[in-house]
Amino acid sequence: MANRITLATAAAALIVIAGGYYLLRDPGDPARIRLMEITFANNSAAPLAVVEYSPAGQGAWQAAAMPEGGLGPGETIVLLLPDGAAVCDYDLRITGADGAVALRPGVNLCAVAFYHFRDE
Repeated sequence: MANRITLATAAAALIVIAGGYYLLRDPGDPARIRLMEITFANNSAAPLAVVEYSPAGQGAWQAAAMPEGGLGPGETIVLLLPDGAAVCDYDLRITGADGAVALRPGVNLCAVAFYHFRDE
């Protein structure tokens, strides 16, 4: 019986909203943390060394966990963004393996579950 309650509680903690996945802590916890899951795809022609994100306009950059050797063309990673239900617009800063930096300001990540990074 305890296993059924635990599974039901865990299942209730996963909510799908607007294409993103929000993982919620206990609803009774006022400081519950929400994580938004976004799949980030490298659809550019070059490998990426670093993918960073920040709530739009704040410059509070957080680096995403990257595979060893970077993210090659056609590869994907999963970004787990804190405050996903409270913050939708993020600035993205992508650094290529060659050191070139691309900025994507004000991306509404609540509207997508999959973000495609492309050469401009």
